[in-house]
Amino acid sequence: MNRWNGMRKAGSAWSVGVCSALLITVIACGGGGGGGGSTSASGGGSGGTFTEVAVEFRTPDNYVVDPSNIRVGDTLQMYLWGRDSTGQIAAVPSSNWSTTAPGSIAVTSSSGAFEAKAATSTTYVVRANGNEYTANFTIKAASGGLVAGRVRNTDSQGVPGAFVRIYNGAGAQVGTAVTGSNGTFRVVAPFNATGFLVDMTGLATRYYNQFGYGASEYSVICPDSKATLPAVSSSSLTLLPSNPVVYRKVGGTTPPPPPPDCGL
Repeated sequence: MNRWNGMRKAGSAWSVGVCSALLITVIACGGGGGGGGSTSASGGGSGGTFTEVAVEFRTPDNYVVDPSNIRVGDTLQMYLWGRDSTGQIAAVPSSNWSTTAPGSIAVTSSSGAFEAKAATSTTYVVRANGNEYTANFTIKAASGGLVAGRVRNTDSQGVPGAFVRIYNGAGAQVGTAVTGSNGTFRVVAPFNATGFLVDMTGLATRYYNQFGYGASEYSVICPDSKATLPAVSSSSLTLLPSNPVVYRKVGGTTPPPPPPDCGL
């Protein structure tokens, strides 16, 4: 299951030029070539054709925050991104943003600026362009720290739709995030978080369920071995020192040898 939630609008397709610019969005054309990381919707327009469109939240420094990782005090920008029938990714022009959250919980401008004001377990909705492009979100209390990074493939393209799972020293999962259209993520993590894994199960038709990080290989199939997180900071964003690398199933290629006794 993925954490993007949308409503499909049948009978038409979004149409814009592939790799069109949208504000500060830096979605690469063909970014990742991977499976979609979001449920999506469609609408009408002109130019090239998108077969799916999804809502995305981004930080000022361009890390994607999935709707389960929004935190009190976050100031984010919302975008629409789309994938065409060939798998190419591009930004989609957006306007007329709105939310069902009261102003005491979240404030949304018509241009897509989003400010999280208070924690809530209630799920609210944002919409754009007057269409049923929706992202259901909750807001977490401002506790723990924030970890961010980017999952890429061997062509240095960001991979959307990968799950990044965060663990503490006892091996318990304590956080999870989904990568966005540029392959980035930002996850709320407790200070005792020590390791992570990249889960490619949802993209199994296009990617091996294995990733490289530093000089080692890891897989959620072998959860006893986890990539090491930097110490989670209370005062600043904790960045992964290098990008986890995932491997596409193309041209008969195989990834590097997996961890020992991994069963891959």
